[in-house]
Amino acid sequence: MPRRTCNILHPPEARLPGIISWLAEFDKMRSSDAAWDGCAIHTVEYDLQAAFDVATRVDSIRRHPGPVVIVQKVQARLRDQFEHILGRSTSIYSIPLTCPEDYGRPVKPPSERMKTVNHVFQFVRRLHS
Repeated sequence: MPRRTCNILHPPEARLPGIISWLAEFDKMRSSDAAWDGCAIHTVEYDLQAAFDVATRVDSIRRHPGPVVIVQKVQARLRDQFEHILGRSTSIYSIPLTCPEDYGRPVKPPSERMKTVNHVFQFVRRLHS
């Protein structure tokens, strides 16, 4: 089975204080959990205007397939374009965090029941086990 990638798009530290340390903690947890073996984590910081280069991200995800987790909102036009291009080939989850206390807050991934941030990552982990 080819190696899968979990793609995490996140805001800069200036927009969501604590995100860099949270990502480091997540990576530490992931590296100590055998269920994540064979799964690469690819993080991409989008800009202060909540924008990213759609073509570059789509190309990267197609070369290294796996689910996408978008932390906080991005520009609606870009998100729509991103989802339209990827279609049903990739699961895309949005986590609308505003502060570190929100990490346990419910989010609703597409066609999934309500989950917490931790449940989204547990689901992503199960894709790789």
